Amino acid sequence: IRKVLNHGLNSMVNAQGGGFLQTSGLEYTYLNSSVDDIFLSTVSKFRKASKRHAKTDGTPHSVIFEVEEQTVDNTASCQVSSSVASSRILISDHSLYFVIVTDWLASGGDGYKDLVAMAEHHVESNVTLSEAILMYTSSSPSPIVRIEQRFKQSSDSRRSSALREGISAFLGGGVAFLLSYPMYTLFVRRSMAKSIKCSVRRLFDGCCLGFFASAISDSLYFMVYNLELLTSSSSFLRSSVASICNSLATTPLWVIVTHKQLQEKETSVIQIARAIYRERSVCGFFDSISMNLLMCIFPVVRQLTLELTLRIFSIEEQNQIALAASLSSIVATIVTYPIQKARVLLQSGEESPNVSSIWHYLYDGVTFKVLDTMTKTFLLFLIKEHSASILCVLEV
Repeated sequence: IRKVLNHGLNSMVNAQGGGFLQTSGLEYTYLNSSVDDIFLSTVSKFRKASKRHAKTDGTPHSVIFEVEEQTVDNTASCQVSSSVASSRILISDHSLYFVIVTDWLASGGDGYKDLVAMAEHHVESNVTLSEAILMYTSSSPSPIVRIEQRFKQSSDSRRSSALREGISAFLGGGVAFLLSYPMYTLFVRRSMAKSIKCSVRRLFDGCCLGFFASAISDSLYFMVYNLELLTSSSSFLRSSVASICNSLATTPLWVIVTHKQLQEKETSVIQIARAIYRERSVCGFFDSISMNLLMCIFPVVRQLTLELTLRIFSIEEQNQIALAASLSSIVATIVTYPIQKARVLLQSGEESPNVSSIWHYLYDGVTFKVLDTMTKTFLLFLIKEHSASILCVLEV
């Protein structure tokens, strides 16, 4: 098993050697002095093929990996037998697997190119041996998160990853906003002590501009979050920088959207923009910038809560990630709701409504906001995760 970290695994494909290690996150014991327990994940998704056998040699302990693919029941297994470990691994047809290989194997040596050719998509990243060990011994439950934090990827790969995240977030953020927009309108009207009784058409006032504002905001956030410059930074710093960037870029759009939602009569976006400019000049479009920057707390709280949830419950499935993100957004919403109300007040340009108690002042309308945020976040992460997977395949 130790040989895997130095050279990869010798496997047989068409009577040629290879460097393929098939595992799925199970724990193996390494008997050298530097590594105790390592969680190995797999690399690339492999199509069904004939039987493949892989085994190591030249190691102190006799360890044999046997990879056998079944074409009948669409399953595959990997049996490990040695004097110290014995396991059986089921391989999923819909999973992305990760492998550590040397430059020699990556360049096609020992027949590794034949294994790569069998993958539906293949993504490479350069790591040192110590970085690979750190990655697999980390406590993070998600292989994707570990790669972003530990791997030294090439510049092209990192740029591609950031762009892919940005595009998928644009799609997810836009669709999620459209579907949850009525609840957002009710939250804004309730925050300003206005009647929530309005026509269906009224519920979608400002929807088009809001769609682009939300999509651009989410796209910028995830693109900046995955930038090459920030990949080695902590999640807190990355979330903060990404939040500040999207707040500065989209504040004018949200000011116009809020004015549109509070209008009692039909007014075009252009008319609203002109009215704001006449009253406050360019500064009017940035009335809520202070609260927007303060609201950078929201995605930071959401991201940290999400990563903590993923770590505690070992969540890796896309649908489960979306659900965990939705629950994390509830926590972030409750923590930051008073700031969100103050931001709406500044964006509207109106005076603060009279309220009967401090509770109403701070949390009136929180139900609509929780429903809005929970729905939007769930759809955002669900669509983003699936879109990113599709874009990854198309890119290759």
